[in-house]
Amino acid sequence: MIGNQFLVKSGFQLKPLALLNGYPLDTSSPETFETSLAENVQQQTLRLQLYLYHRKIDDSVKIDEWWLTPENNKDIVKRISENVATAFNEKKILKLDKDSSELLKNLRYFSENPGIVKAIVNVTTWIITDFESTSNRLFTIKALKSIATQKNNKVALISNPKDSKKPCSFNLDEAFSLNELIEVLEREDSELDYCSSTKIPKEFLEKYGGKPGDTAVISNGLIIGVKDDFEIEDFEYLDKLWKEKGAGKATEYLNKKFKEDVSVNFYSTLSRTHQKDRTKIRFDDFKSADETNLMVFPPKNPNSPALTITWIANPITREAQHLISIVKLLGRVLNSKIEIIFNPPFEISEMPIKRFYRFVGSEELEFDESGAVKNHVATFSNLPQKQLLTMSMETIDSWMIEVKQAEYDLDNILLETIIGDVEAVFSLEHILVEGQSHTESGEASVGMELELKSKNAQYDTIVMKNLGYFQLKAEPGIWNLRLRNGTSSQHYRILEVDSKNIKKDARIVVDSFTGKWTELTVEKLDRNDDESSIEKLMRSAKGYFTTPESTESINVFSLASGHLYERFMRIMMVSVMKNTKSKNVKFWLLKNYLSPKFKETIPILAEFYGFEYELVEYKWPKWLHQQTEKQRVMWGYKILFLDVLFPLNVDKIIFVDADQVVRSDLLELMNFNLNGAPYGYVPFCENRKEMDGFRFWKTGYWESHLMGRRYHISALYVVDLKTFRKVYAGDRLRGRYDSLSSDPNSLSNLDQDLPNNMIHEVAIKSLPQDWLWCETWCDDKSKKTAKTIDLCNNPLTKEPKLNAAQRIIGEWKDLDEEIAEVIRNDGHIENPVVTEEKKMGGREEKDEL
Repeated sequence: MIGNQFLVKSGFQLKPLALLNGYPLDTSSPETFETSLAENVQQQTLRLQLYLYHRKIDDSVKIDEWWLTPENNKDIVKRISENVATAFNEKKILKLDKDSSELLKNLRYFSENPGIVKAIVNVTTWIITDFESTSNRLFTIKALKSIATQKNNKVALISNPKDSKKPCSFNLDEAFSLNELIEVLEREDSELDYCSSTKIPKEFLEKYGGKPGDTAVISNGLIIGVKDDFEIEDFEYLDKLWKEKGAGKATEYLNKKFKEDVSVNFYSTLSRTHQKDRTKIRFDDFKSADETNLMVFPPKNPNSPALTITWIANPITREAQHLISIVKLLGRVLNSKIEIIFNPPFEISEMPIKRFYRFVGSEELEFDESGAVKNHVATFSNLPQKQLLTMSMETIDSWMIEVKQAEYDLDNILLETIIGDVEAVFSLEHILVEGQSHTESGEASVGMELELKSKNAQYDTIVMKNLGYFQLKAEPGIWNLRLRNGTSSQHYRILEVDSKNIKKDARIVVDSFTGKWTELTVEKLDRNDDESSIEKLMRSAKGYFTTPESTESINVFSLASGHLYERFMRIMMVSVMKNTKSKNVKFWLLKNYLSPKFKETIPILAEFYGFEYELVEYKWPKWLHQQTEKQRVMWGYKILFLDVLFPLNVDKIIFVDADQVVRSDLLELMNFNLNGAPYGYVPFCENRKEMDGFRFWKTGYWESHLMGRRYHISALYVVDLKTFRKVYAGDRLRGRYDSLSSDPNSLSNLDQDLPNNMIHEVAIKSLPQDWLWCETWCDDKSKKTAKTIDLCNNPLTKEPKLNAAQRIIGEWKDLDEEIAEVIRNDGHIENPVVTEEKKMGGREEKDEL
């Protein structure tokens, strides 16, 4: 009963209905409703943001009531007519032609202000009805009373008698004023035959599908079918909608250009030009009087500008730095006038932007004297001399770039210590081939292995469970995309590539700098139909809890950024080689942040000490929450992409921090039994008592979450990549990271908080404590058995790591000097052979505390 009363009062019919903050949505088409809902949510969110920015509403406002209160928001009213909303949604605009000119010429208009009846006004309303009917006259009275309250509206009456032959004894158009017209209509005189001198022509009636006796309202040419429950509030709502659509601006413009009333013709013509309704935001309300918050870039050719583009930007954001440069380029390319409206916050709690930015781009190709494409250059001048600066590049998502030349440490630029300029040359090395792979049912083909091959290169990867995403490096040219031989080629078959059927390999053409996005549809082949469920379970679990086969190969993963940490990493690598018996040692180093100097010296060290190395890289996917701080990005690379960072033939890897010295044979870790866990970490030491107050995992969230388990440190860990991929550990870690990382209070130490947070879903095997010793957390006694020493930060002393390294690690200085000598001589010195006894003796002597 209450629902019916609401529908009657609100003007809605009993039908499928959806209201968004009191505004009706079009539910006529289930196919388009979801799109309509998303568009309206976006529009209303933007409106709310603008009002919040300009302090038009604050925390004291109840938002649910504010949306429905006309005093606070002129765009929304409580009383909404379904007839009006439907007319606007369906764009029922009267199409006028030459036959309509006589009708327009003879119309008599009424208004509260008699001086505007011949002028162009905001809303011109025609009431078409049979005035013989008492109910129709009451409806007309409602319309006139509503229009009388609007200062810039006018109304005309048009007769549409049910009986066209019936005579008219009282012509409503002969009333002297609007008030007199209302008084006449309110009389109940049965002897009077009411009509208007303007009768609707038959052909005009057919234009909007009406028939004799029908009632309709035509507002600025908008045809509104009228039900019996059409109320005064409906006309008020109609007036507000026209104001929202910009009727005031249109009236102001038309009055300047035309003497006669052309408003209905104008809206009729406009509707044919713009068939789709587009909500426009009026920026004038948000410009200050002196326009100091407005920046204008004139078009390249002022005589014939193509269009005007208006942007709203908060000037103290990273995005605004991009925007200013891009829109200036856009204005030149499109010959457009660019307006940027600055919309800063009223208060800021900290420095919002901490970088200098230059955009490099050209509106057309430029060539040098030799005919080659000119290099683009960004120049920074007058930078602060005493602040420590970092240089980096931001590129489009499909690019992988590399620093090719740089004399100075780009992570630690202190200009007051440098003579001359700091120069760096960056090069585009790879263009990504990305995409999604799924079965015909839409399920991600998780774990499926792909290869991308050309004449000169080959790359491989696996399909993530996250969105079925895959990423492969490539260069311009023609490539073959296929399933990797083995499990994937036995259990999958590619059916379609970008909706095109294929028989074998897919041909991928990388012919654009914007990258290549590919959609794969695959068929999953069931090769184990004859196996029982128990047999499948036993087969998949085989090897999980047995002793793994021993290996003689050692794979070490590490990363570093900046000359200091690269220096640490070289020492770590050499310490591995001096303590291993295996001849098969390979270092896998993250290429993303390595300097040109390091890449020049690593081949010298590899040849001298007898190890292999490979530089690996991966581009942070655009769909995964981005980090802006470089340190946190590097932490992400330590844990988020372990399943896709290495070639698929790498089964096991040990991560060793760059600032670590190894004192034992890592082959022991390579052969360590993880008992089915995808990775093993060393727990934090807990025996240096003076650090008890800093052990955050002993209280609060971590204490309850770990449930008696140890909190593990990420400075050294072992990853069984086969198991890691098999249990989709990477997908699980990325999923949890994406849900937590948007909260700045979560994942403070991303690379170790995340695996510890996931300990119940992705198991961690605890490695022996002596595999990682650091002075901050471990007591002096345990140092004697330490197999690696890590330079953990000390929150009490905050000692620089270079000082700590020389003080804590006895062999560190010798290793540092030896490496420097090898590099100076390009490896042309004798490789020192030191016996195990001599090394151990020297170590014990230097490590006395």
